[in-house]
Amino acid sequence: MAYGGDFGDVPNDGNFCCNGLVGPDRDVHPGLIEYKKLIQPVRVEAVDLAAGQVRIINRYDFLDLSHLDVSWTLEEDGQVIQRGALEPLSIGPRQSEIVTLPIAKPTLQPGAEYWLTLHFTLAHETPWAAWGHEVAWEQFRMPYEVPQAPSLAVSAMKPLHVEEDEAVIVVKGEAEKGPFALTLGKCEGTILSFQYQGRELVALGPRLSIWRAPTDNDESPLGAWRNPASAMAWRRAGYDRLQHRVRRTKTERLADGAVRVTIRAYSVPPDRSIGFGITYTYTIYGSGDVVLETQVRPGIYLPPLPRLGLQMRLPQGFEYISWFGAGPHECYSDRKASGRISLYQCTVDGQHVPYVRPQENGNKIDVRWAALTDDAGFGLLAVGMPLLNVTAHHYTTEALTAARHWHELERSEEITLNLDDAQSGLGTASCGPATLPQYLLPAAERTFSVRLRPLGPGEAPEVLSKRAPEALS
Repeated sequence: MAYGGDFGDVPNDGNFCCNGLVGPDRDVHPGLIEYKKLIQPVRVEAVDLAAGQVRIINRYDFLDLSHLDVSWTLEEDGQVIQRGALEPLSIGPRQSEIVTLPIAKPTLQPGAEYWLTLHFTLAHETPWAAWGHEVAWEQFRMPYEVPQAPSLAVSAMKPLHVEEDEAVIVVKGEAEKGPFALTLGKCEGTILSFQYQGRELVALGPRLSIWRAPTDNDESPLGAWRNPASAMAWRRAGYDRLQHRVRRTKTERLADGAVRVTIRAYSVPPDRSIGFGITYTYTIYGSGDVVLETQVRPGIYLPPLPRLGLQMRLPQGFEYISWFGAGPHECYSDRKASGRISLYQCTVDGQHVPYVRPQENGNKIDVRWAALTDDAGFGLLAVGMPLLNVTAHHYTTEALTAARHWHELERSEEITLNLDDAQSGLGTASCGPATLPQYLLPAAERTFSVRLRPLGPGEAPEVLSKRAPEALS
């Protein structure tokens, strides 16, 4: 797709001559889905969720709600366990009414989440939309006192075998469904190999990730002077060219079924002296679980961060992604009102949002767990402790940053997976306010954790996500 400046035309509007809430091919962008949610003509407020009571508010100026069908679902970890429909409502314009939904309290499963969703859809076909078109929805987490999922006892795990030399640390074990082997590089400070039942799950990583491919708002020259989180400020700080160096590693056995590896590193751009101190703490369990705690210590006088998390690469073939969190479309901290908490499945390519100019896209927020698997069911499970931002692409961050058009991108067979503790908001600096302060990501000391676990055929990520090993000091 060509845009302003491609033909030597000066002045020009760049890609803004064909960009907006819809693409030039009329594909709906996630911003339009968010806009629809924010202006929806019906709102719902919780009154007494345990008793099924909610207040339905008609925001129409002239219509009552008799033209809408109202239905509800109750989900347990993203699976519908109850559903129902209300009699037609005649709530007048700008009026409200308390209604009671006939929700039966389910048998509560340890560690489960229960979400109530109300749907308002057209009861009849109209000139502008078909019967069943959803015009509004609302979602609430049910206030049930759910028992905690039990932890896996380390004493019940089979012993781990550790091999170490000057270059690598290899930890081998026997999980419930088969053997695994994890190799950490001492010079690289990352996982070099993670094999499960003989299948390789990791190509490289994880490693601290700060940079994101700037969005149109990040790059906006209109917002750069007033936006401390602009791409201009990020480049000045060297976020786009950080180099990772390992200082030292330490291996210790915590129990027969648990080993801890601590890696101290730093990440600094080659032309600056200020960067980030990092401590990676890997706790490897006999169950095959790997809990990675990352402590990040930014230097002084650094601008807010684009993102803070871990990036890794997975081998080709892990094309299927499932997650429990907000979705199904991309969501960010300041654009997630339209994201429904549920269980979703898609392909890696299906996560990609083809904005006119290549940039950061496809983020999933408030993710409890995410899994990438291949045709046979092998893959990698990432569990938030408690929540993650997740992106998975066949394009590297560097490639998305460098390209001005999609045809310039070279698709990689490997998958770039970002597991972020947080991302900066998107803001509206291209033509409005910069990212609001509450959605900025300050360059301050921060510690976050994620649990990685191999998956094999027949192993359900929604089950394994709740089977966390006991925490060890």
